Amino acid sequence: MSPLLAPGDAIRVGPVREAPERGDIVLYLSGGAFVAHRVLHAPRPGAPGAYLVKGDFTAGGAEALPRDRILGLVLARERRGRSLDLRSRALRTLGLLASAASPWAVRSGLLLPRPLRRALKAALFRLAGVRSD
Repeated sequence: MSPLLAPGDAIRVGPVREAPERGDIVLYLSGGAFVAHRVLHAPRPGAPGAYLVKGDFTAGGAEALPRDRILGLVLARERRGRSLDLRSRALRTLGLLASAASPWAVRSGLLLPRPLRRALKAALFRLAGVRSD
């Protein structure tokens, strides 16, 4: 989930009161470790099916995640005493675009033009408060 979430960041997680939506970041257990990934696809409310989740800018493919494995929604990130609301519409939209710019999306044929991918990644780094060297 880099650059929005990095090692050492603290995250605030809330309960899943309503069905997670596209763009939300969910927390779940995988192989004994906590994982936070973005929802790329959500089943219709009340309908059976799994969520499609993936980390931003990761090379791996998306994963099908049953609703009962979701532990909570990632609401905010704390870094160096500053909080960032991860449920804002802007960050959710940028995150979905980041997934489309990832190596997995490129291999899958969901290619964004290189200048748009670079601009998107730079915007996410700025919002995350890190340098994109």
